[in-house]
Amino acid sequence: TRDPGFLSAFLARNFANGPHTVSLRVTQSDGNVFNLNPINIVIDNTINQAPFGYIDIPHEGVVEGANGSFPVTGWTIDDEDVDHIDFPVDGQIVAGAVGRGMPSSAVYGSPRPDIRAAFPDVTNSLFSGFIANIDTTRLHNGMHVFSVRVTDNRGLSRTIGTRQVQVINN
Repeated sequence: TRDPGFLSAFLARNFANGPHTVSLRVTQSDGNVFNLNPINIVIDNTINQAPFGYIDIPHEGVVEGANGSFPVTGWTIDDEDVDHIDFPVDGQIVAGAVGRGMPSSAVYGSPRPDIRAAFPDVTNSLFSGFIANIDTTRLHNGMHVFSVRVTDNRGLSRTIGTRQVQVINN
């Protein structure tokens, strides 16, 4: 196909600690079925996993031009819960989202049925969308690095992405 690949996930806490084998069976459009080589994994539910997600806007690999209010959107999930999201520009936090529906300068908890379909075992995957409208008039014209850092309810954080943005406030 034009876009080969797949994405799947499972919630490790639904399985006992210890070694497991993950097997994949592929069914092609012509009905042929084959198995991929199994993968051995070790589940350790005592280890906190960092949140993960993706920045939809600005787009990856493209230098976006911004002026005025510029949206940073995407999604993030955690196996337990997301505590907050920081939106740094050049390393300085310019916006943040706290929990779902709590007062903050950004919003977390927008519906994302696509993420729910990809991660059905994750409790809050349906409401995993975020948006921060960054006021670029507070930035100098030129290139800037926009980032999204997510922290879970146990204090573990991960930067889920960075993007190059050119600010042109003329």
